Amino acid sequence: SCYHPDSYDDHGHFKGNGHEFADFIVESLRGRCHATSHVVTNILIELDPSDHDRATGESYATSYLRRTGDDGREWLDVFAGRYLDVFERRGGEWRFASRVVVHDWSLTTPIDGPDAIPIPMEGFAQGRHGPDDPVYDL
Repeated sequence: SCYHPDSYDDHGHFKGNGHEFADFIVESLRGRCHATSHVVTNILIELDPSDHDRATGESYATSYLRRTGDDGREWLDVFAGRYLDVFERRGGEWRFASRVVVHDWSLTTPIDGPDAIPIPMEGFAQGRHGPDDPVYDL
């Protein structure tokens, strides 16, 4: 719902309509990752001085993706980059007209094996996909 119907999204490996990207990425992450976290920081949005229904934005983003590799090992993929956005207000609603993801750096590292140092997690409520997540208890 954050994209206009005719929006464009360039996520590197996906280039196309924003609504189609949303469907694509949910299925993609569900199929290959068993834990993800996305952090968006340092957001700068500037209203177009000549068109008050248009704005541009730059946001820093870091994604953490935990997955089991084809080798059976646990891996952590870290992606750091920026979102370059064009927002448009149509019918009184601000949404993305376009988004381009810029890659700044990334890292893939194993998180199991003899060098891994586990952090004790037994006392934490465990996050889950869907209605079994603790947030639904609120």
